[in-house]
Amino acid sequence: MTSTSPEAVSELRSALAAWAKAASGIVTQTRAATTALVGEAESEVRIRATRKAALENALRAARGEARVRLVKEIQLADASLEHARRGLSSATEAARSAQMLERRINESTNERVPLAVQALGGKLRALSDYRATSAPSATSTPTGNGAASNGSGYGVQGIVDVPINHADFDDNPIKDGYHRGGANISDYRWAVETWESVVRPGVVAGKTREDFARRDAEMGRHVGFRRTAGVYDMFLGDHPIQFSRRADGTLDVASGRHRVQIAQQLGLTHLPGRLHE
Repeated sequence: MTSTSPEAVSELRSALAAWAKAASGIVTQTRAATTALVGEAESEVRIRATRKAALENALRAARGEARVRLVKEIQLADASLEHARRGLSSATEAARSAQMLERRINESTNERVPLAVQALGGKLRALSDYRATSAPSATSTPTGNGAASNGSGYGVQGIVDVPINHADFDDNPIKDGYHRGGANISDYRWAVETWESVVRPGVVAGKTREDFARRDAEMGRHVGFRRTAGVYDMFLGDHPIQFSRRADGTLDVASGRHRVQIAQQLGLTHLPGRLHE
C-alpha cells in the first residue's frame, strides 16, 4: 500500500515542468549575456591593440622628449592591452561554462524531465487505480471466489504466493530483452507495479477478472498491453509464473523470468505462481 497522495505527485509533476521552463529561460539568458560579454571584450582588445600599434608607429619617428613621452604611453598601452586580454580570457571561460551548463540543462529539460513527468503521470494513474480498488481488510475471511485476505491465495487452483527472493535464474539468464509481444521494459515494469498496487489488492478484496475488464473499458482501455485485466491474465491467467524448487532450496524460474526480475528490482518479496516441489 502507498501513502503518497495524488495531489503531492501532481504538484511534483507541475513543479518539474515549471523548473524545466524556468531553467531553460535562465540558461538562454546567461548564454546570451556571456556571448555579448565576449564580443565586448574582443572589441576592447582590438581598440587597445590598435592604440598601442599607433603609438609604436609614432615612436619610430619621434625624437627627444616626444620619444620619452611615447615610450611611457606605450608602456601604459601595453599594460592596458594585457588587462583587456585577461578580461577576454575570463569572458571566454564564462561563455564556455555557460555553454556547458546550457547543454546539461537542455539534456535535463529535453530528456530527463519529460521522462520523470511521464513516470509521475504513470504513478498518478496507478494511485487513481489504487484508490478505485477496495482495500482488503487484514482480518477479513476468504471471499466467495476463494481469494484469501492475506494474499496467499487468489481463487485460482494451484496459484500460490512464492517468495521471489529465493528465485535464481543465473543458469538461465534473460537474453532476449523485454520485447515479447511488442512490449518493452517500461511495459513490464508497469505491469508488475500495477499487479502489486491495483490488481492484487483488488483480487484479495474479491474482484474478478471481469471487474478489471469492465473498469478497463470504462477508461477506454479496450486493447493494448497496459490493461488491468491483462495484468490479471499475466499473473493468474493461462501463463502464470512457473517455479520449481531445487535441492538447495532455491527456486528455478521456468517461465516468467522477466516478471520476476522486474519485481526483484522493485523490491517485491512475493509473486503469484505455480510452485513445483
